Amino acid sequence: ASSAIGAEMDKLIITANLGAEALAKYSVAHTLGLGLGFAISALASSLYPWVIRKLSSGNAREVEPTFGALTTALGGMVIAIALFVPEIFAFLAPKSYSDAAVATLPLLISTLPSFASSFITVGMVGKERGGYTTYSAAASLVASIALNLLLIPRFEYTGAAVSLLISVTVGLILNYIFLKRSGGEEIFSPRLFLKQFSVAAVGATAAPIVWGRLAPRLLILTLPATMLFKSYEILRVRIRES
Repeated sequence: ASSAIGAEMDKLIITANLGAEALAKYSVAHTLGLGLGFAISALASSLYPWVIRKLSSGNAREVEPTFGALTTALGGMVIAIALFVPEIFAFLAPKSYSDAAVATLPLLISTLPSFASSFITVGMVGKERGGYTTYSAAASLVASIALNLLLIPRFEYTGAAVSLLISVTVGLILNYIFLKRSGGEEIFSPRLFLKQFSVAAVGATAAPIVWGRLAPRLLILTLPATMLFKSYEILRVRIRES
């Protein structure tokens, strides 16, 4: 319920402050930015039974490398998509919508804490402490509404996207606190996640510098390609085991 309300609240506030045309523009950025997160979550959900088995058998420490590999892959895809946002945006919408393209970047970055939070939730469920998620979801929703009301009138599309990024990060921090209380912190490394998040955030934020120049973008693509290959080397063992 929190996710559903939070996903629509920014659109309602944008409509109220900027009008229906602005909502149409932001919807394209929203679809492009969060579509990656939905796809990764769907793929990762196939690993959740494996995670529960590891937790039940006392092998929780085997989960963290899998989570790290998935997050590395997600970060690589965030950077890759961020490099070609103008072209993808032009394919999905008219040229007049391009002023909302930059809002895609915070939305892309938000997929990392969102995915991490959902992965942590599986750990809490495995420890029979799933009820804690009620508090983190409520806090994330309140933060989302407050930030949308504050930032959208001032920063329009980017304000809405940044609001989502901050609110899901709040949810992640609280979920990790509850995970530690549940005794399942071995499945999540804050230090590793912060490193992966920083690389993806810097890469995505800096992407507009090379928009419109193909050669630099192709060169930078070697970074996400390396991240994806590294993830595959770790995940293929888990896939075979699963």
